[in-house]
Amino acid sequence: MKPLRFFCVEVLLLAVGLSVCHAQVYDRDDSGIPTRTIWGVYIDGGYLHSSTRPANHSWRSKSTTSVLDRIRIQNTTIAVQRAPSLDSPWGYQLGLQAGIDIDGLVPADEVAVSAAEPLSHLFAARVGYLFRVGRGLGVAGGLLAGFPGYPSFLAIDNPSYTRPYQVDMVPYYLWGLRATYPVGGPFVGSLFVVTGWNHLEWPNDIPSAGLQLVWQAADGLELTQNVYYGSDQTATDLEYWRFATNTIAEWSTSRFLVAGSVHYMSEKQAAVTGNPRFQWAAGAVWLQWLPTTNWRFAVRPEVLWDSDGLATGNRQTLAALALTAEYRLIPERRNTFSARAELRLDRSTGEDGGFYMGPNNELVPNQRLFILGVMWRFRSDGQ
Repeated sequence: MKPLRFFCVEVLLLAVGLSVCHAQVYDRDDSGIPTRTIWGVYIDGGYLHSSTRPANHSWRSKSTTSVLDRIRIQNTTIAVQRAPSLDSPWGYQLGLQAGIDIDGLVPADEVAVSAAEPLSHLFAARVGYLFRVGRGLGVAGGLLAGFPGYPSFLAIDNPSYTRPYQVDMVPYYLWGLRATYPVGGPFVGSLFVVTGWNHLEWPNDIPSAGLQLVWQAADGLELTQNVYYGSDQTATDLEYWRFATNTIAEWSTSRFLVAGSVHYMSEKQAAVTGNPRFQWAAGAVWLQWLPTTNWRFAVRPEVLWDSDGLATGNRQTLAALALTAEYRLIPERRNTFSARAELRLDRSTGEDGGFYMGPNNELVPNQRLFILGVMWRFRSDGQ
C-alpha cells in the first residue's frame, strides 16, 4: 500500500500540471518568481577524465556526476510552473527529469518503495496556495525542493560544475507540506512536514519535521539555518530519531560571490549491536569571480568527516578541491549556454576510504579529475 500512496499523489499532481501547456525549470522554491505560467528546458552533458581509470567507471561515494571516463548526459529536465500571488493565490510546479544524476537518487536497500525508480524522474510535482494572512502565508504540498543544502541540483546554477560530497548526502527532494511566512523585517520562516529524509524510502509511517529561517542580514548578505528531525529507521522510538542541522552564509555582488555551508547529522542506530550513535559533519566554501559578463572562475575546498559511515556507507574522511572556469553565452534573454572546465583533487582516508582504480577496481586514497561540461537552458520568461 505504501507505493500506492506515492502513485496517487503523483497522478493527482500530474493531472494538475498537464492541464496547462507551458513549463519552467526552477530548482528552488517560489519567492520572486513572476505570477504567470512559464516554461523551460535544461540539458547538461559532461565528461569526467580520471587519473585512476577504474574498470567500473564509478566515482566511489558520489551520487551525482558519478560516471568516470565516459561522455554522459548528467541531467535533462523539462518543467512547468505558475507562482501564486495575493490576487491569484493558486500555483503549481511540475517537472520531469532523466540522466546520470537522477540514478543516484534511488536508494539500494530494503526500505526503498517499489516505485522508487519511476518516481525519481519527477523534478517537481506540487501545488500551492497563498493565503491573505498578514504579509501572505504560502502553503505548498507534494514533491518539494529539499531545504538542507546550499548548491542547486542543477549544475548551471552553481559556481562549480560538480557538487560537494555534503550536498549529495542531504535530500534534494522531499514529499510533504511546507508553510512559508515572512515573519518580520528581513526574516522568512518555513515549516516542513515530510515523509522522511529520502523521498524514495518509506521505513515507517511517522512524519518528520523541518525548519528553515532565512535572514537578509545586509545588502548582498543572506544567512540560512536549516533543522531536520525525524524517524528514518524501522525502529520509531524517539531515541532513534535523526537530527540534522545546516548553516549557510552567502555574500554576493555583481562581480564576486563568497559562500559557506556546514552540515552536521546525528542518529542512534537501532539495528547495530550496542545501539551506537553515528554522526557525520561536513563543510565547504565557494569563491567565485565574474570578471566579465561571459567569464566566471570559482574555487571550492571541502571536507566531509564520516567516521561511522552514516553519510557515505564507508568509514572515511573525504577532502577535495575544485577549480572551475566557465564561459557563459547568453545569445538572447531566453537562452543560456554554459561551457565549463573543472579540475578536482580528491582524497579519501580512513578505515573504508579510497577511490576505485584500474582493471581490478582496487582502492587508492587519491583521485584527480579533469572535467568538461556543457549546459543549455531555455526559459520562457527570459530570467
